[in-house]
Amino acid sequence: MLHNITLEKYGARIRPARLEDAAFLVRLRNSPHALGKLGETSQDVSVQEAWLKKYFQREKDYYFIVERIRDSRAVGASSIYNMQDGFAEWGRWVIEPRVPAASISMWLSFHAAFDLLGLQTLRSLVVEDNVRVLSIFKKIGAAWIGIHPDPRVIGSHSVRLAEVCIGKAEWPRISAQLHAKASMDEKLL
Repeated sequence: MLHNITLEKYGARIRPARLEDAAFLVRLRNSPHALGKLGETSQDVSVQEAWLKKYFQREKDYYFIVERIRDSRAVGASSIYNMQDGFAEWGRWVIEPRVPAASISMWLSFHAAFDLLGLQTLRSLVVEDNVRVLSIFKKIGAAWIGIHPDPRVIGSHSVRLAEVCIGKAEWPRISAQLHAKASMDEKLL
């Protein structure tokens, strides 16, 4: 459904990831601010290309590239995946440092999830010490579920994951909060 759809608002867009995004994704996911905060990522572009080729075959997995509209520069990524029975995960989310696109990319992703895909619940697993992302979820009123029982290994370190959820019933309130922040960030983007 969204594999060919591009969504634009607040001076940014999310569009489906393409094979030619592999080098950007490797650079972004291996940047200092992202290391240890996302799942394992190879530094080899050909490995990322192979992953993308497998991703293109999967249904119910939407990997988005976040771009500025004014120059089509890629500035981040996010995903909606593991969709089943109105439930999905939102993650693989990373924005370049000093680019004010966090609230914008969240609004676009959540709009896709709740308004276009008709999902009822989005869950995110966030590395426990990723204070910045957990703070964003707290500010928008995401429900704190707790620490996920299964730690994950990232960069040869075992990390604990905090689980947060957003329900469709909360989306109008969260949408309004993100709208206010995204409207301000649009001027800086």
